[in-house]
Amino acid sequence: MASIRKRGNKYQVRWTESDGTETSRSGFPDRRSAERFRREVEAVRAAGRDWQPPKPPAGLEDLMIAWLQAHKPPMWAPATWCSYRTAVSQFWDWLCRGGKEPTVMRGLTRANVQGFFHHLLKIGRSQKTAAMHASTVARCWAWLAEEYDEVPRYKRCRFPQPPPRRSRAPVWEQGDAAILHCHGESRRLAGVVRYTGLRVSQAIGLRWSDFDLDAGRLDFRGELGKTRQEKAGRIIVLAPHFVRLLEAWQRRGTHWVTNRNGAYYERPCRDLPDWLVYPARNRPNMQGPRRLMARAWRATDAPQEVYAQPFHAFRHGFISNLNRDTGDLVGVAYLVGHRVTGMATRSYLDPEVALRLERVVDKVPRCPAWTPDGQPVDHNG
Repeated sequence: MASIRKRGNKYQVRWTESDGTETSRSGFPDRRSAERFRREVEAVRAAGRDWQPPKPPAGLEDLMIAWLQAHKPPMWAPATWCSYRTAVSQFWDWLCRGGKEPTVMRGLTRANVQGFFHHLLKIGRSQKTAAMHASTVARCWAWLAEEYDEVPRYKRCRFPQPPPRRSRAPVWEQGDAAILHCHGESRRLAGVVRYTGLRVSQAIGLRWSDFDLDAGRLDFRGELGKTRQEKAGRIIVLAPHFVRLLEAWQRRGTHWVTNRNGAYYERPCRDLPDWLVYPARNRPNMQGPRRLMARAWRATDAPQEVYAQPFHAFRHGFISNLNRDTGDLVGVAYLVGHRVTGMATRSYLDPEVALRLERVVDKVPRCPAWTPDGQPVDHNG
């Protein structure tokens, strides 16, 4: 039987050969890879043979193929594996651009990896894509250096990161125009973020049981929090317009939207699910809603720096517009979950603090994307 022992930050596997000698192999970065190797050794010993290290492939191309084969799905997601395969194949094609296949020692060098990065920039790849592909090659090199003695020692490669994208918070009118051009549950999700300033992942996790519409409060559950302060939970004061909209949604029941021949239809649920935005059996992959929301932003002719993050732009607008309209930076920071000292954040809200927050949310205007009875309004009229 083989055993696993942790030595520093690495893991070691020990086993006994057929002649009684103890053998070990070290350098496993995590317990999962050590466990996988332990099972391999035990399978070989159960067959009555001694474990022998695999013979290294002949050339650099074979080595990179071996790296891909060792990490095929389900170890990596299929999309991730395909992206890594593309990066490795492009690196090999670039190395062979002169017609000669490089050796392992001459192919895996820091100069080549960085040269591949600059080559991708020259042929029009974005800085982010070039850095991602070059980092994939560097990861392949690091793994091969640990597995095979014939591979040169890995040298860390650094790639210049792209400058942060310029962003600008939208004003209320820009956000409302984008919501009018959106449809279905994506419109409802955008409205929730627009009225509350929550993050998208937090808005999706809201339940009807979290709301006290009579008091105009939202009991923000700590499990939805991102920061340490948010994980403690807090009471959020809701804007009066949002409370009335929630009451209208509750009277109408929860709907979700299906797309038939390019048209949108609302279909009421038989039993009212507890989820505010998406029903529990229809939890979304956010790629589609984000694409739909970005299309709605483009239809408003808003500059791209406003909607670099289609849903998160409403959170930026909530913070920026209330800071401008109220001047109460601390109150706005509490509402959106930023770090604030001196204000209750758990299950109790001081009356004076509640009055202060009510004055802040009173400045949130009504969104014209819904009628007073909760019916969605078409952007054409």
